[in-house]
Amino acid sequence: MQTKKIRTAAVKMGRLDYDWQNLLQIEAEDSIRIKLIIALAHRDGAKRLQCIALFLRDKNWKIHRAATEPMVAMKPESISLLQKNFHSNTAEVKAAAIQALNMLEQQEWVATRLTTTA
Repeated sequence: MQTKKIRTAAVKMGRLDYDWQNLLQIEAEDSIRIKLIIALAHRDGAKRLQCIALFLRDKNWKIHRAATEPMVAMKPESISLLQKNFHSNTAEVKAAAIQALNMLEQQEWVATRLTTTA
């Protein structure tokens, strides 16, 4: 529990010289991963879009949601990446991409692709 508190505090401090992207990929605690996703999105924005998009592939829906929200906020840069994830063979990734694209008012694009792939 003590190390979780330390890691959480480190995320809140947001040291710019730390490799947060690497920590995000190896961190096991979901609550810390969510805080890291949010911190990366707020601090680095579209520069970390590719990294944040990787978490659409996570098995935990809370992580999907944490990754989806900043991707929606990073429009229009995020739209093409979400469209790419729409074509994923993994149902969770595709569902997260559809959810985000709908939030970005891309329903027509989604509907057209769903019709042609059905």
